[in-house]
Amino acid sequence: MVFRPPPRIGLLGGTFDPPHVGHLIVAEVARVKLGLQQVQFVVAGQPWMKGECSPTQHRIRMVELAIEDNDAFVVNRSEVDRGGNTYTVDTLLELSAQMPGADFMFLVGADAAMKMPKWVEVEKALELATFVALTRPGHQLELHGPVLGRLRHLQVPPIDLSSTDIRRRFREGQAVRYQIPDAVGEYVRQQGLYQASGA
Repeated sequence: MVFRPPPRIGLLGGTFDPPHVGHLIVAEVARVKLGLQQVQFVVAGQPWMKGECSPTQHRIRMVELAIEDNDAFVVNRSEVDRGGNTYTVDTLLELSAQMPGADFMFLVGADAAMKMPKWVEVEKALELATFVALTRPGHQLELHGPVLGRLRHLQVPPIDLSSTDIRRRFREGQAVRYQIPDAVGEYVRQQGLYQASGA
């Protein structure tokens, strides 16, 4: 009998409003460096630590368009389908039940990693997955509380992009090409997303 190690699955959570090339670069770097068989883009429903965001059907469709040329990338809509506030621990419990034995690696940006001590049931979440803090060259990550010493670190290229800034660029009619996949930009324009109030 041939021993097959459990699948190693990367989880990249976010509102993806919209997804940009920084998300794709980080996911691909993690896939290669961590030996991931798959990276699931976990589209947040209503994140409890964030304000309102675009309707979920638009965010899911934008992620689908962004990742369509990479067979190792898939959309995970469990948080959207579950409804209510989004808690990482609930997502991990659901995935653990669906894929028993899988080795989950949850990718978190530096800002999110520093907020982890405030997460709901963070201790349980840390038991269910390996959390990987994405860091940039020359940046120190200050961790405390239950996450101290319990996160892996993965250095990623410095990419100065944010969904907030891209939404602003759309509102102001500024250039967004090469910051988001072409298919995502086309979808945003077709659907009239991120328009200025009253436009």
